[in-house]
Amino acid sequence: MWEKIRVFFIGSIDIKIDSLYKKLDEIKVDSKKTDSQVALTLMKHQLASITLDDVKEDVMTSEERAEYLSKVASIVFPIVEKKYKKFVRHQEHFMSFEADGDNQLFFSRGSINGLGLMYESFKKENEEFKEMSKPKEKFDPHKLIESLVIKDD
Repeated sequence: MWEKIRVFFIGSIDIKIDSLYKKLDEIKVDSKKTDSQVALTLMKHQLASITLDDVKEDVMTSEERAEYLSKVASIVFPIVEKKYKKFVRHQEHFMSFEADGDNQLFFSRGSINGLGLMYESFKKENEEFKEMSKPKEKFDPHKLIESLVIKDD
């Protein structure tokens, strides 16, 4: 009997380790991620949580995307940011003093994680809008030549 239990757990561990290595290889393909971002993604997946990379963006035209990002940056994100901080602070306080066991603690942490995912999503879109809204510098082909010309003063 103990042998069956041992084989079951070792088999489960092997499967889990294999899935972690597979996930690590998938994450490493995205070369823009830092080591800490990779570690955070793996940790979240270990705890059965998704990350923003796991959710595919809705397909939109560039005009629709620009309008959507404009609304997020001007209306949604300022409200979400304020409420997120308030809700997380209250949830942490409530969790610290009111949780009567692991299940309630896990549920509370899951609530904070869900709030965090929404906040991260809107924050990322807000930053995308800011980047998109920056004025583009026009290339002036004569600027380089002017800087090389020696002027007599």
